[in-house]
Amino acid sequence: GNGLDIFDEVFNEPFFTKKENKLMKTDVREKDGNYVLDIDLPGYNKEDIKIDLTDGYLTVTAKREEHKEENEHHGNYIHKERFFGECSRSYYAGENVKEEDIKARELLQELKGKEDVTVDGKHIKLYANIGGVKDVASVLANDAAGIGLFRSEFLYLEADNYPDEEAQFQAYKTVAENMAGKKVIVRTLDIGADKQVDYFNLDHEENPAMGYRAIRICLDRRDIFRTQLRALLRASAYGNIGIMYPMIISVDEVKEIKKIVESIKAELTEKGIEYGEVEQGIMIETPAAVMISDLLAKEVDFFSIGTNDLTQYTLAIDRQNEALDAFYNPHHEAILRMIRMVIDNGHKENCWVGICGELGSDTALTKQFIEMGIDEL
Repeated sequence: GNGLDIFDEVFNEPFFTKKENKLMKTDVREKDGNYVLDIDLPGYNKEDIKIDLTDGYLTVTAKREEHKEENEHHGNYIHKERFFGECSRSYYAGENVKEEDIKARELLQELKGKEDVTVDGKHIKLYANIGGVKDVASVLANDAAGIGLFRSEFLYLEADNYPDEEAQFQAYKTVAENMAGKKVIVRTLDIGADKQVDYFNLDHEENPAMGYRAIRICLDRRDIFRTQLRALLRASAYGNIGIMYPMIISVDEVKEIKKIVESIKAELTEKGIEYGEVEQGIMIETPAAVMISDLLAKEVDFFSIGTNDLTQYTLAIDRQNEALDAFYNPHHEAILRMIRMVIDNGHKENCWVGICGELGSDTALTKQFIEMGIDEL
């Protein structure tokens, strides 16, 4: 019933082991009248994974010790209660479901199919995030206006080697076609930091969050970048695709990216391969990008404010460090002022602006974001 519906939405979000950065996927299915939780954690055995249900909370623990000569660090990750909130309660302990949660779900059902518009006539794009083709069903079932973030790195994380152009093209094309004209914004490869891929052979970094990652890898290893961009442009002929570039810190980066895109368009045109009109945007997730957002807005069609990393970099707090949880405040006035600055600068250049990350679904700030003039959540 409602419990499974809520639970499934949570568990279909992939997550990573904290230290080994292995991709862990979970899924819920029904079998013989029972609900079954499937866990896929590459490199781990069944005995390495423990599931505990206490007081309505489900905790999935993946632990594995390895010899030092084989691996310098240990795998050790606990999926904590805060990732589940009330959702796991409503699935496993029906008697613990809160009345307001049930009413909220019923209200959501009533709102499906209606316009995403405020009482004063402001249209807001309510988009969903996905990690792959299989997530589109949930996007459509929940009547999202589009996809604001297709995490394309999962195509790489789930592969044993670099996914070729055709494999990527088929994935992007399938999503675009299934969304039937609704916007699909694909973030280009965002590997590095907390998302490591063995075959990329990235060097160990003391501070990977500020290291060799995302667009820095793409502009350095251009064959990988061009392959992805060709696949995206080809897929744009089958739907409403936008391309978004992560970890931008300068106008020069954006100009260089646009040159690469134009060169690929010329190649496709020469070969008679069709492509569509593609909006290009960037993620605003560094203080540098915020401060020059007036200049960046002249170069792109949209901004997506990556509030998770922006909070981390602005407050000088490693969000992977649990010892700093008490100091991590995404509602910090500095963050809110930055968001307002980006919205104002974007709108001056007809550049629409969205919120990405945890703040996008933080209803405590929704009203404030709308007052700021946000276009998409």
